[in-house]
Amino acid sequence: MIEYIKHNNLSTYVYKTYETNIIHKPVISYIKKMCYQYLFDYHGYKNAIKRVFGYKYKIPLYINTQIQLIPTERIKNYENIWVNFQAIEKIIPHDSDLEIQFYSGHKLRIKVSMKTMKKQIIRLEQIRIYLSKHFHA
Repeated sequence: MIEYIKHNNLSTYVYKTYETNIIHKPVISYIKKMCYQYLFDYHGYKNAIKRVFGYKYKIPLYINTQIQLIPTERIKNYENIWVNFQAIEKIIPHDSDLEIQFYSGHKLRIKVSMKTMKKQIIRLEQIRIYLSKHFHA
């Protein structure tokens, strides 16, 4: 399972439960490819989220029930990390950052406040509910 995705030098690192994959392309290229694998366009997804919810920045990416990515910063920011919400066991707040513990036992420290993370989780949940109503109507 994907735990998080981050930019490193000229490559994208995809941290999974049992391995780390290095892709020699920008993170956004990997994200777009993943969206296409699940039959939707990333740009179209962002535009739809903007219209339906009014979110303009740091839009969570709901791919399926196992891949739900929360950006830690603006998507174009070099320091952005995409964290898979479904892989998180718990979030521990510290003074100016968070420690994310994954079900695998791996840990990640990010410079995000608990308030910001909660906001992103709420946004992701709103997207999930909307999609479940839309496709099960």
